[in-house]
Amino acid sequence: MGEFIGAEIKGGKALEVFFRRLGDQLTSEQVLDTVGALLLDRHRKRFLDEVNPDGVPWEPSIAGFFRRGEGDTGTLFDTGSLFNSIDLFRKSSNVRSIGVNPSTRNRETGEPVENYALIHQLGLEGQPKREFLGFGADDGSAVEAVMLSLFKRAARAARTR
Repeated sequence: MGEFIGAEIKGGKALEVFFRRLGDQLTSEQVLDTVGALLLDRHRKRFLDEVNPDGVPWEPSIAGFFRRGEGDTGTLFDTGSLFNSIDLFRKSSNVRSIGVNPSTRNRETGEPVENYALIHQLGLEGQPKREFLGFGADDGSAVEAVMLSLFKRAARAARTR
């Protein structure tokens, strides 16, 4: 005969009320929006720091070197169009994504930024790979910390209602 572990939960009605209140305090959309905003900020910071999602520095560009020497921006930041195209998208009530806004155009040329983004993200057409989109090793712990904070705050509020 196999062994088993049993558990008895008492106060089922109180738990039911608590979880309903918890759901009133924090929706899945709120969690997704908060986590999405966190990850968008992290993407933009890495872009400005000129590192890939795992923190590895990009190969610097000659143009960025000269711009920086004049007190200006660095690699992949000539017009700022690519940086400004990185956005959080709400695909549905339960899906968020971060990517390049397909409607963004280069401020000087009017060309869509998408192709330029793809060339550098993947390292195409003789360009070095300068990955700026992606989930880095440290992103998971940052998401976990934010979610834990959200749930703790919601649980406290649900208990006091």
